[in-house]
Amino acid sequence: MGVDVIQILKVGFRNFRTLRAVEIPLQRQNILVGPNNVGKTSVLQGLENALGVGRRSYAFDEEDVSSGVDKTEGFEIRVTFGPASGDSFTPDETAIFGTDVDSVDGKDRLFLVVSGNAEEEGVFRTRLKFAKSDGVAYAYVAEHERRALGVLMLPAVREARREFGERGGLWARLGSDPDVSDDGRAKLGELSDELGETVVSEVLGTETATAVSGGIADLVSSVLFGNQATAEVSYAAVPLDPAQALRQIEVRLTTPDQSEGRRVGDHSVGTQSVAMFGLFGAYAQTVASQVVALGIEEPEAHLHPHAVRALVRKVLALDSQVILTTHSTAVTNAADPRSIIRLRRTPGGTVACLGATSGISETDSRWIRRVISEVGSDFLFARAVLLSEGQSEHLALPEFARQMTLDFDLLGVTVIPIHGSYFGAFAKLLGPNGLDIPFARLCDRDAASRFVSQMAKEKIVPANTDKDDLDPVRPVAIANGRFWWTAGDFEQCLMDGPGLSLFQDALVELYGANVFVNYANGSKIALPANVANAHFLHGLLGSRAISKPLVNQRVAELFGERGIAVPAEVQEVISYVAGLAAAEVAASVTPEETTPDQAGGGEATEGREEEPWI
Repeated sequence: MGVDVIQILKVGFRNFRTLRAVEIPLQRQNILVGPNNVGKTSVLQGLENALGVGRRSYAFDEEDVSSGVDKTEGFEIRVTFGPASGDSFTPDETAIFGTDVDSVDGKDRLFLVVSGNAEEEGVFRTRLKFAKSDGVAYAYVAEHERRALGVLMLPAVREARREFGERGGLWARLGSDPDVSDDGRAKLGELSDELGETVVSEVLGTETATAVSGGIADLVSSVLFGNQATAEVSYAAVPLDPAQALRQIEVRLTTPDQSEGRRVGDHSVGTQSVAMFGLFGAYAQTVASQVVALGIEEPEAHLHPHAVRALVRKVLALDSQVILTTHSTAVTNAADPRSIIRLRRTPGGTVACLGATSGISETDSRWIRRVISEVGSDFLFARAVLLSEGQSEHLALPEFARQMTLDFDLLGVTVIPIHGSYFGAFAKLLGPNGLDIPFARLCDRDAASRFVSQMAKEKIVPANTDKDDLDPVRPVAIANGRFWWTAGDFEQCLMDGPGLSLFQDALVELYGANVFVNYANGSKIALPANVANAHFLHGLLGSRAISKPLVNQRVAELFGERGIAVPAEVQEVISYVAGLAAAEVAASVTPEETTPDQAGGGEATEGREEEPWI
């Protein structure tokens, strides 16, 4: 049975650590994100403890039962397997599992239930059984069946000395079931004897070695056998058992900057990590017939971003189902957004939100990945997101937030410039049918009519609402997380009042005193007597010689440096997304843990409906 014919379709947890009641559908590639202690590692360890390749027993105990749950009730993990493609298992798979294969809507399925609980005598027991589609467990999983459904995990704490040198490490497990011929065993024995004799003679010296051998042999011969038979002493460097012999072999690595090999464990932690990935992949290939899924925890550990991206691309190209956990945008930057699974903490426990269920098309996915290639994917880890038309808001709004004593990083707010007014792809991904990350939209006034049209489709406003008369409908739009700059665009909003002179100063600072003359000459227009002119400056900002986002960022800084109040509309947008983030925090704790400050945000959860375009 190959690794490309069967995979895990779904895994559900009940009362397992922080996973009190969560069901996670899985694809071929899966990247789990979410805050610390939300259960990402528990997902991998739950699968590996029950179905780990090479395990001789289960690794569960009563500490795996969720806090506050009676140990006699225990925990339960349900795993659903199915064909990686098509509706039916192969004949070989059907032969292995026989009548345990169930059929759901004409599709072959295998249902496994892992349960653990303390029995009356206080002993904690784990059971692995097959179940039918109704969820009722009925028969224990045989060892050969378990071996055909293996999960192989590489934990975040990767210890080279363990994986390359200890009995339970991957290197030793490669030789745990060696297929060595009789001739091969004899050669191993000869090599062992020859090496042993040589080492003892060289280390102890011939005279001392002879004295030791003779002393032992003579005393045993005389005391135990009355000199009627002669005992002999010999030396073997390693055990004759091939698996034990392999464990005694030291793996050395020579990198291009070194003249000789060193033990893997003596290299830098980054080099060790990559080497262990190589060993992990090789081991996965040797046990391919047993591996259904690979679990890899935090592949980014100890590596610089370029190495992480290169490594993740190789991992995701493996011919196997892959489940990664990560806290790194270097990982998510390289991933299809549809492979993201966001684990989110709620008062009722962890829930899973999936990019795959958001309705994102291939075109949507390409659009999102183009944006990610420019600004990164940290929005996947955010508590709240602001979608803006351009880069100017992305650079300037965090600075304005700091002037309002709000730190977007502490709040978990990300501003994403989508380079236009097509918000649909991100709205699908972030919406309640996707990753369920609260978000708001911000556009220029000329695109606001589309907001009104979309709200009419969603029946938020009457169908006959005049989409060109924006002022009356703006309060409703804001309540639903849709903002636009009433002055026209971001720059015009900032130019009102004292902001006009700030643009003049920022342009001179960044581009020199001749910036205005050069623009006027190049555009063949008259230089105004006073360059602090909104129309003139707006035209200059649109010229190719100027980076409008950088100018806006500097203007935002000048607002703070000169003690000028943040414009009201900017405050309105920032306060709203800060409220979304605060509401997300409040939703992730129990009511007893929620404080009045955490619970702020007013209408934070409104206006997050999925929409097809904007």
